[in-house]
Amino acid sequence: MSCDPLIPVPFGPGYLWLTAEEVARAAARSPVGASLGSQGSAGSGAPPWDEPLLTSQQLADKTGVPDTWWEQAAREKRVPFLRAGKYLRFRLTDVLAALRPGADTADTD
Repeated sequence: MSCDPLIPVPFGPGYLWLTAEEVARAAARSPVGASLGSQGSAGSGAPPWDEPLLTSQQLADKTGVPDTWWEQAAREKRVPFLRAGKYLRFRLTDVLAALRPGADTADTD
């Protein structure tokens, strides 16, 4: 059984937590769905919900950089991240793009 990452979608005073498939189906039915597909993560051309959100440990496993470094860099706003309550999540393409020389780190908090 796979565990699909959940995507926070603003809804009223709170959020709905949907899988990427649910978001894609809703976007396809929406009159603005076509414009959503043109916005990618870090210019990749893919919709941002197609890329999984990673924990600091998952990011550490992929990069070889300790999870504590990623958490500290997020607290100092040196890398882009998303906050879901008290939890930090990262998109690999956003983080790698921000770490390129001369890149501006975007505050996504």
